[in-house]
Amino acid sequence: MNIKNNISPIFFALALALGVSACSSDLGGGGGAILTISGEANLQLQPGFQSDLVVRYHDSQGNALPGDVTFEVLGELKGSRLDSSVATANGSGDATMTLFVGQDETVFRIKASAPAAASVEWTVSVTEGMVAEDMDIRGTYDVESAFDVANGLPGTVGDVVNEIIDMTDSPNDPATYIIDAFDSGDAIPASFRTAVDAVVLDLINDYAPGFILDLIQLGDQFGQVTKNFGVISTIQITGDDIEGTNMKAKHTITAYKFDLDGEEFIFTLDELNEDDVVISDIAVEYDNRTGLAKFAQHEVPLQYGAFLVLLLEEVIIPKLDDNARTLNQYLFNSIDCVAIGQGIFNNVDFGTADQFKRACEIAVEAVASAIIKELRDLDEGQGVSLLIDGKTRMRDPSGDKKADKMTRGNWGGTMDYLGTSGPLADGANPFTGERNGVN
Repeated sequence: MNIKNNISPIFFALALALGVSACSSDLGGGGGAILTISGEANLQLQPGFQSDLVVRYHDSQGNALPGDVTFEVLGELKGSRLDSSVATANGSGDATMTLFVGQDETVFRIKASAPAAASVEWTVSVTEGMVAEDMDIRGTYDVESAFDVANGLPGTVGDVVNEIIDMTDSPNDPATYIIDAFDSGDAIPASFRTAVDAVVLDLINDYAPGFILDLIQLGDQFGQVTKNFGVISTIQITGDDIEGTNMKAKHTITAYKFDLDGEEFIFTLDELNEDDVVISDIAVEYDNRTGLAKFAQHEVPLQYGAFLVLLLEEVIIPKLDDNARTLNQYLFNSIDCVAIGQGIFNNVDFGTADQFKRACEIAVEAVASAIIKELRDLDEGQGVSLLIDGKTRMRDPSGDKKADKMTRGNWGGTMDYLGTSGPLADGANPFTGERNGVN
């Protein structure tokens, strides 16, 4: 078996020198308190991984001591970081700190210190590690991907999404937006429009003072998630041999995911009343010396409109109104059309309060129906799709000569709709994968 070590000789020398330095530093002066590293003091970690650093604080008899342990980084981290700088020893004397490893190769030290004890150190080597050239990457992987549409959503998709944001972007909104839904220019004379808009806005503020702020929050959350969302999928790699000859991939999309206010939400395609999306015969380029796998460009059709409707009506709106599950219900619960009808009638010289009440109800229903229809229409015809290619490092932590993980993956490409594109942010569309155990 031919094994390639990606750590350069200088990395080995530096790691050894740091290890010797760590062993000879801070000797003595400990009094009755002792710090002892649990596990290995010389760590070799792959980029993007994380590791818990555990040190035990105790006396010379082995009894746990209470207190805080301070962690200090010595050297060039290159993106690696500690979860904090201080950890408190638990009842067993163990103080734990999490190290999040960056993406660049480097070597550095981490020193732990506590009152009356000699400090101790870890030497951390961040490296791609060892790649077995006979590692087999063929198999099926469970994959999670995140996408960031950098410069806005493409064409009509952006227009539809902005419908909700537009409900609050004029001085008298949402009143102006709602009235526009039923006023073609004939129902309310032009000379009265500004006054009517202002009256409706005042009434909304009087009867639902938090509605406008809620609507702004709705638009903000909706806008964020539409441009930052995730996809759950499987990638099956097949080929004639382990060296990468004629390798192909099948990419199967099974669900969408997103985070909102620190909470994770997942919608399966089954919940969207759709079948899983399968893209076959994707060319795979694999370098068995480095473990780098590249997936050729392929088109991923999205049920984007249905996803946005579920996002809006099953997540965002219930957060604003416990009694609403649809945009229509939310607007009707928030806007008192009886009061608005009476208020308009009191301030103009035509019509009746009941006529204006009914006009308000028609407008609210029209607004909700139009927005939901426009979202669902995004899935008609060609629909919204991702045009992506990607690369990842294949890794075998278990050492069984089968790749277990896809690490440091990233997609590049665009979101497309009817001939227009929204580019994905460069380097900001990560994906990871794990062999699902089936094969």
